[in-house]
Amino acid sequence: MNNDLLASNSNTASGNLNRLAHDVSPSVRRHVAENPHTTIATLLDLIHDADSTVRYSTFGNPHLPEGAVESLARDSDPDVRYRLASDSNVPLHILNHLAQDENPYVAFRAKTTLRRLLGTS
Repeated sequence: MNNDLLASNSNTASGNLNRLAHDVSPSVRRHVAENPHTTIATLLDLIHDADSTVRYSTFGNPHLPEGAVESLARDSDPDVRYRLASDSNVPLHILNHLAQDENPYVAFRAKTTLRRLLGTS
């Protein structure tokens, strides 16, 4: 089985996912980040991955601690912050933080998401 399929398979053991979290392919690491059987320790490592798409993909994991989401909201890559600002599943206090982002595109996107969630114009 190729590593992408193994990393995205919900039946893959967490030990194998931990190993795959160090694969050279960002695609494999993204699948590991999204897999609900990935351990919290591995997720916390992946929020510091060199690839920004891997870091953002951790947000899709239901076991990512809120503190890690706050860390993603301070990510050095504005694309990570922008993607968070676009996501209606991000906690409101983090969206409020992103609405004050130094990057005007991130701030605007967070404000737009907040308005949509709060039903204001």
